Amino acid sequence: MKFKSKGIAYLLWLIGIFGWLGLHRFYLGKTGTGILWILTGGLFGFGSLFDLFTLGGKVEQYNTKIELETIRVATLNNISNQNTSRNLPNPNEAGTNNDNIIQTNYSAINNQTDVTITELSSYYIVQGVLLLLFLLCLIYAIYDHFRIQNNLK
Repeated sequence: MKFKSKGIAYLLWLIGIFGWLGLHRFYLGKTGTGILWILTGGLFGFGSLFDLFTLGGKVEQYNTKIELETIRVATLNNISNQNTSRNLPNPNEAGTNNDNIIQTNYSAINNQTDVTITELSSYYIVQGVLLLLFLLCLIYAIYDHFRIQNNLK
């Protein structure tokens, strides 16, 4: 995977009618919100305006994620190569071995990281739903305000 550029992300934001088409979201691999941006015009412009200020951080977040995945794969390959070069005993056998303890701890950390990433994904989904509900309430309040103004005249 390649690192993403802030310049290209902002250029796609600009070309995509100031973010309304969500091209910058597709660029960052966020296909779901990219489709949502197309269907709603960048959440009626509010999401596009929000992206203007947060797009740089999103690119950095994406690049950090790619870098951490690269480091993780390199570390796993390194551990795998070390384990195959040594004749380590079966971890299921009785007895304690420092290498087995380290390997078990690494597996526990690896499983904990996967759970954390899953929890973060659900956090962003909930955050997006709450933002959408807020925008819908705001649109209804504006609509109701104009409806009342027209009835009083």
